Amino acid sequence: MSSQEILTHLSLVRLRRESKLLAPPKPRLPAVKVRDGLLSLPDGLGRVEERAFQDRKDITSLSIPESVKEIGDWAFSGCENLAGAVLPQRMQRIGFGAFWGCKGLVSFTVPEGVELLDFTFVLCENLERISLPSTLRVIEGAFSLAAMREISLPQGLRSIGADSFHGCRYLREISIPDSVTAIGASAFANCRALKRAELPASFRAPEKQTMLDEAGIPEEIRAYRPR
Repeated sequence: MSSQEILTHLSLVRLRRESKLLAPPKPRLPAVKVRDGLLSLPDGLGRVEERAFQDRKDITSLSIPESVKEIGDWAFSGCENLAGAVLPQRMQRIGFGAFWGCKGLVSFTVPEGVELLDFTFVLCENLERISLPSTLRVIEGAFSLAAMREISLPQGLRSIGADSFHGCRYLREISIPDSVTAIGASAFANCRALKRAELPASFRAPEKQTMLDEAGIPEEIRAYRPR
């Protein structure tokens, strides 16, 4: 699938995030050296700016100090050879598309404290394993075209937005926590291997059935937990 086709089917990118695609120039940064592929950011840094390391092919691993509380939009997008990242344990925000197109990522741990994943890992074509924090509340398009076969969604998650798992062709099953009240359009579209979707009992309601249809979860694979 071409980049243009991907942008065509990711509705939130197309309709709600156009301004993000017209990003400002990359910020000036203090001298940061990459040694043997490792980007090690300095202690005391509070924020990784928008697009700070976008499209850097020389970065294969990443170490961010505990002082960093926020990663800006698109900060590491297009770092195709990034294979590993150590993030602060109490990070508060990971920006829109921060790791978009990081094809080298195989596994990733999202730190406690992060509440929103916003198109974070789109086109991470080899991302097989991801650990999500208990603080996560909203997923917006985060894993489209990733490679995971299974994922554990935390209790406390409230919303799975449009296109969140669109094209995850290896995903075999999903368990939606009872805390989830909304699933967006095409959230599970083109998940060809999906064989079981475990759902809260409340999702038997007619309006929830319509939501599941629009999300791309076939009726025949739906399993409802008892109340």
